[in-house]
Amino acid sequence: MESAKGNQQEYDENLFSRWLYRLAGYSGIAVAVGYVFMTAGFIISGTPLPVTAEAWVAYMAGKSNIWWGIICLSIITDILYLPIAAGLYRLLKNVHRGMLVTAGALYALFVVLELSITYSNFPAIIELVNRYGLATTEAQRALYLSAIEYASTVFQTPVNGFYTIFVPSIAVILFSIVMLKSAKFSRIASYIGISSGALNAFSVIGGLFSSTLGLLVIPGSVLALVWKFAVGIKFLKVGRDSN
Repeated sequence: MESAKGNQQEYDENLFSRWLYRLAGYSGIAVAVGYVFMTAGFIISGTPLPVTAEAWVAYMAGKSNIWWGIICLSIITDILYLPIAAGLYRLLKNVHRGMLVTAGALYALFVVLELSITYSNFPAIIELVNRYGLATTEAQRALYLSAIEYASTVFQTPVNGFYTIFVPSIAVILFSIVMLKSAKFSRIASYIGISSGALNAFSVIGGLFSSTLGLLVIPGSVLALVWKFAVGIKFLKVGRDSN
């Protein structure tokens, strides 16, 4: 009886692991592909983003649909960070549990802060710009401009770069260090993760002193996409081999 119960428990755990690894695999690939489409959306809509309310009104003319697409895609990809973290923890927990827990907590913190701050302010700006266009009095327009100015200010503070770039970058570095200690991931993927995290984290710190250093986020982001795609592919392979 005890043996049968133990075998059933082992079977259930293996089944859950396969399901989680596949979810993590598809999530990693989806995040990488999603960021490519989001980048394309930003390029089409125009960069850099406005910094004043009047500029936002002019910028958003005819771009509401593409921005709603960017926002929806961003929310989905943010949520998909969590299965990646869960998969990495389950696969590598015997290597360095503490480092994985810390990295997972940073990923979760990133998701919560980005969803609650960034992707609550962007929709607010779109709606306020629409209301500004429908306003019939100068007093209403002034009110909406003030609200747009407040919402857009959030993206102009160093705190924005800290929670959108620095926090997940440290998580990627920690995950990649554990991957490097394990034989389950290639050393190339691990070094790509460490490099991307270091470049992105340094772009935030260095960007406070030099706009040129802030540009390190570009190669760092490209490497981060490669890392997520590589991790996703590996998880799909692990999920398949676990059958």
